[in-house]
Amino acid sequence: MQLGRTQTSSNPVITQDSVNSSDNAAIGDKTRNECEESKDSTSPDSLMPKISLMYSQIKYVDETAYYRTYEAISKTHNELHTIRVLPFESAFYKSDPNRASTLFV
Repeated sequence: MQLGRTQTSSNPVITQDSVNSSDNAAIGDKTRNECEESKDSTSPDSLMPKISLMYSQIKYVDETAYYRTYEAISKTHNELHTIRVLPFESAFYKSDPNRASTLFV
């Protein structure tokens, strides 16, 4: 599980959403755990499903010791948002979850 925060950029972007139905077909016979293990931790697919429903054109930007940064277009307002994610699988979080959470907020 990951926590996420969004910030609105001052540069609105107008875009059209596209749905890729081939993603579901690519999973095939793999179990959910096998799919999660094979995901790249910086991939937008590793974000919570609700984020994927609320945003389009999700792009990985950067990573620090205690958070990852993505940019995406809000489907509701067509604005560019910055999304920060606290990765629970990171070494920093595992060594000191309270400190990582405090720095994240």
